[in-house]
Amino acid sequence: MILSKAQAIVFINEVFINPQDFDDENHEYIELLGTPGMKLDGYAVALLNGTKEKYYPLDSIPLGPDSAPEIDEFFSLDGLSLGDNGLLALLRRNPSAYYYPNLLSDSKWVNRNTLWNGGRDDPSNLSNKGSATILLIRNRPGRTEADPGNPAGLLWGKEIAHDAELIPDQGGMDQFGNGNIDKGDSNGMGGDTLEMTGLSTVGDLSDDLEIVDEVSYEDGQGWEYDTDGRHVDDGSSYPGLPHRHVHALDDPAGFNPDALSRVDYRTKGIGWAPAGGGTGEMTNGNNWQDTATEQWIRGESTSVTGPPIRFYYDNDPNSDPDAVQPYYTYVPLWLYDSSAPDYSFTPLSYHIAAGRINPLAVPFIPGDCDRDGVCDVND
Repeated sequence: MILSKAQAIVFINEVFINPQDFDDENHEYIELLGTPGMKLDGYAVALLNGTKEKYYPLDSIPLGPDSAPEIDEFFSLDGLSLGDNGLLALLRRNPSAYYYPNLLSDSKWVNRNTLWNGGRDDPSNLSNKGSATILLIRNRPGRTEADPGNPAGLLWGKEIAHDAELIPDQGGMDQFGNGNIDKGDSNGMGGDTLEMTGLSTVGDLSDDLEIVDEVSYEDGQGWEYDTDGRHVDDGSSYPGLPHRHVHALDDPAGFNPDALSRVDYRTKGIGWAPAGGGTGEMTNGNNWQDTATEQWIRGESTSVTGPPIRFYYDNDPNSDPDAVQPYYTYVPLWLYDSSAPDYSFTPLSYHIAAGRINPLAVPFIPGDCDRDGVCDVND
């Protein structure tokens, strides 16, 4: 792949992007987990909006579509660190008995309205319309909070167009975007895209963007920006498991997920065979160990009025015939195989709450840099 991969000891743990029935401003959050006390100078979180469309009528977008892909929100993590339990919650407002009441005392939190985002616009709600990619990055090129005079200008910040390319007449339609974070190529409109990935000198990694962690999901036919070129489940006949990027969640049938909760932080040895007899790109046709579908619960949310208001994954039946599982929440297949531990699809069984360890998660082991389940001499 083009972008360098960082050795991850901090992860995206949970994203509550659309609290159902309530104002997002008061309850949404992004949560990180990793080695307790780890400093996060140089790190940042970006939410990349992919919209719902890739193709438009010929000559209808001479200057780009009305809703082009952009970095919807951006949060610099300079000066922050993970809590004593390894958690840091990026909150929309300060916690209280009514807002984020379940935050543990050894979790750290920050009001993300106070975080540097490039200065192009004020922070706002996480966009839940269209496809989404959540990235944890570091060593980003261009202007940063710590380097405000960088001559390259602002390349990573709120409202930056990360996929601004017009590709005319693709089978009778104009294509906008190509699913990649831009690299300074021609934009098809008489200009050039931003050089967002570094890579200015072959063999010199000092200015190269590092993708520390990522997860994405598709809504409609929008772009996802999974930077890892590996794929899984090629040719699988299992419903809802198409050939896809290794960090991309399946396209959920019948809903656009309100929340994502990570339940596995490890790799899994030699991998495993794809469901439905498909083919993986790993040894012996196995899937890669860090397949997104094997790491995340994702689904719609429901709420119970308080105070405080409590949010849960929605376990109501989903009648869509293409649904992988017949509920408005999907879970990894190993949490849905009648072998403990299994996710309970009874109503109000899984609480969505910032600042606590996900209850069904395989434990994250501090110091386990290669994520093989133990902290040993290899780390």
